[in-house]
Amino acid sequence: MDSIGLPSFELLTTIKYDHQQKTIPLLKYHLNRLKKTHEELSIKLPNSWCSKEDACSSEIIENEIKSKANGNLSLRIRLTIGPNHHIQIVSSPLPQLPISHDGTLPIIVIDNQSTKYNNNPFLLYKTTNRTIYDNIRRRHNINSNNDNILKPFDVLMYNEFNQITETTISNIGLRTKGSINEPFITPKSSCGLLPGIQRDILLKDGVIIEGIITLHQLVSEDWEMICFNALRGLYHVQLLIK
Repeated sequence: MDSIGLPSFELLTTIKYDHQQKTIPLLKYHLNRLKKTHEELSIKLPNSWCSKEDACSSEIIENEIKSKANGNLSLRIRLTIGPNHHIQIVSSPLPQLPISHDGTLPIIVIDNQSTKYNNNPFLLYKTTNRTIYDNIRRRHNINSNNDNILKPFDVLMYNEFNQITETTISNIGLRTKGSINEPFITPKSSCGLLPGIQRDILLKDGVIIEGIITLHQLVSEDWEMICFNALRGLYHVQLLIK
């Protein structure tokens, strides 16, 4: 916490480096989102450092990213920007989804309590203040290094109105099984969620459409589910309903 009671935070984005193509997919989207996040938080958190500083130059950020995006492995690049335009980059091998030779998909479980969004800026914009997400994962004994296909990979969240929102690391899409010609439904932004880069792209491409799915609907019907984010792209998962 800082002197005015705000939790400390930095802007955050997680980027993929594709070693085969020698490219950084969606780089411009990441740069634009960082700038937008700074601008939005300067308004929503008027006592924060974002309101006291201009956004860091996109050119400087891009050069920093490109200096780390190299080598013979695809990388997960975690970039943070803090006060005084302090940029920190940590790269690691791109994590793989839990793999099964029999076609078993990564397991998503439903959280056992609702998340109160209440226009919480740390649930609407990507920052290093991920306490709520971390607590949800901890409740379900999920860690970032889970490669066991038999254990839950992620947790599906919902708001206080029992409307489905997102998982702890991705946006989602749902459609009833058998509706292969229909687009997936992704929760509306008004439900309270962090709208990611990949979500914006899939909306523009018509792969997903916005809608509202309640917890009651979720447990009453048989659904096909996808998750998506800028790091992993789109991937299919299995929803475990107890």
